[in-house]
Amino acid sequence: MESDSDEDGPVMKNPVGNIPMEWYKDEKHIGYDLSGKKILRKTKKDALQRHLDRADDPEPWRLVYDEVNDEELRLTDAEVKLLRRLRNGKYEPGIDPYEDYPVPEDDPELKIFGPSGPEPKSRFVPSKHEAKKIVRYVRMIRAGKLKRDPDPQDPDKLYNFDVWEREDDVVHRGAVPIPAPKMKLPGHAESYNPSKEYLLSPEEQEEMLKQDPSDRPLNFIPQAYTSLKKVPLYPSLVQERFERCLDLYLCPRTVKKRMNVDPQSLLPKLPKPADLRPYPSVLTVVYEGHKDKINSLSHHPDGQYFASASNDGFVMVWEVSTGRCWKKWNLKQPVSYISWNPNVDFPIIAVAVGSEVILIDPRFGPQDNLQSAAIQELLLKGREFAASKGSKEKNELVKFEDVASAEKEQGLLLRVKHAKPVTQVTWHHKGDYFVTLSPQANTKAVLIHQLSKMQSQNPFTKSKSDTQKVLFHPSKPFLFLATKKHVKVYNLQKQMLSKNLLGGFKWLSSFDIHPGGDNVVCSAFDRKISWFDMDLSAKPYKTMRYNNTGLRTVAFHKRLPLFAAGGEDGVAYVFHGMVYNDLMDNPLIVPLKRLHAHKNDGMDGILDILFHPTQPWLFTCGIDHTIRLFTDK
Repeated sequence: MESDSDEDGPVMKNPVGNIPMEWYKDEKHIGYDLSGKKILRKTKKDALQRHLDRADDPEPWRLVYDEVNDEELRLTDAEVKLLRRLRNGKYEPGIDPYEDYPVPEDDPELKIFGPSGPEPKSRFVPSKHEAKKIVRYVRMIRAGKLKRDPDPQDPDKLYNFDVWEREDDVVHRGAVPIPAPKMKLPGHAESYNPSKEYLLSPEEQEEMLKQDPSDRPLNFIPQAYTSLKKVPLYPSLVQERFERCLDLYLCPRTVKKRMNVDPQSLLPKLPKPADLRPYPSVLTVVYEGHKDKINSLSHHPDGQYFASASNDGFVMVWEVSTGRCWKKWNLKQPVSYISWNPNVDFPIIAVAVGSEVILIDPRFGPQDNLQSAAIQELLLKGREFAASKGSKEKNELVKFEDVASAEKEQGLLLRVKHAKPVTQVTWHHKGDYFVTLSPQANTKAVLIHQLSKMQSQNPFTKSKSDTQKVLFHPSKPFLFLATKKHVKVYNLQKQMLSKNLLGGFKWLSSFDIHPGGDNVVCSAFDRKISWFDMDLSAKPYKTMRYNNTGLRTVAFHKRLPLFAAGGEDGVAYVFHGMVYNDLMDNPLIVPLKRLHAHKNDGMDGILDILFHPTQPWLFTCGIDHTIRLFTDK
């Protein structure tokens, strides 16, 4: 039997319905057929093939692309003629648009519901009732009882507005009605003919029925039917409607006020990095000479020279501007740390080698004879004070030993022997005291030494084996001690704990103190940089994450508002950190530059960073045996 569906229109090969075809633009199919199978998308012709087809076709303008069925159709002559008449605004031939509607006189229903004749003449005469109402309104306006629209440009503005345009402006009497929460829209599994991937196998159905109803992912079993006529009545319809009404009745609802906040207004307004110059941004000099990884850097107080310590056993002094190695000492053991005395009168270099701290006088030239004489006088004063105490009193903490005559000619001054390996040595700003760190020494991990008396003291009685770094306060008698998770500040005069800075670190790697003394910046192996304002709180003022690997070291500039951090991936991060004199203003922290300084071996990259004391220059050292200088130009 032949179908008569052609009378109503063309047959739809893709019964997707009236939906946007954009939903299928990322899929390989364009819909489903009546049996539920996917209708695959045809391979599109490229531009060259389409051009060749159009060249071979005498009438390419007749081709029309059917997006729903994914095929090309050719217009017939009748269809082209119909389209031309429609575009010109003409009707089809043989159609009268003004044909009279036939009304049989003998049909009683059409007489009642059909046309009722011409309009009565009374509808065109002005109404006396409306005239009286207008006169009453005019009198009320003149008396001031009825005010006109304040906007003369739009007198009908009072009556032409959308009542539901803004629901907040609607005035409700009594309690404000709270709309019920919307139900979740049905998914593919709830279709009368879902795809096969949404249907359950007999084993899955049996397992689902064994579960508690509250634990089931669906409250029904998906089934497939060939047509909507075969879908039976849902047996749980009344039960679900009852539970829905019960939820709406018993569950309390509250109105949440939405805040119309611009997301851009929540971001801090930071200055542009170009306005914060100068800061290090360009690689200028590469210092080469070490044969193993470089562990530490330290600069001369005036900034003309800097020193480096390496695992190859050499300590080298470099001239900053020329990159020339002025002096070097072979200590025959890996040098773990180096620190230059900040006092210009006593420019002593202290290096940590194994379990010893060796003091070195660099002696660059004849002009340094006065400084060398001052250093010898300081050491002589210390030896005399130690000798005056008598030979019975023994120093149990460390042992001060003079060096051999051959070593004195090289510039070595003194050896301070410890019981365990020393990992760090740092000077007090006055130049007479220095502190050493030996984590394996337990209760003797942190020791403070005085050169003018050649004495040592242990400020702590408890074990400090987890200490990472120690520093003196720039101006006050405070000692900063960083453990794996805290930074503790001790008052050396009162011999008590002053502050305990909590940063939530998993493993703190390094820290540095701002030249003002009230701010501390810390780096950690868990990829965090934390800024502490000690006047504000013991918790971080700001915490930043700018690295994919751990951060090993961090340092402040002594004069300029700059600080930097070095990562294990060989990248150095430069920040602008301005501290204001007004205590009401918070510090300004702005990220400036990311410097790819050194290579990494997967574990280590940059081992130490150092700012020039006066210029906006940054020194970095790492495992690639080089030292790099980054300047602002």
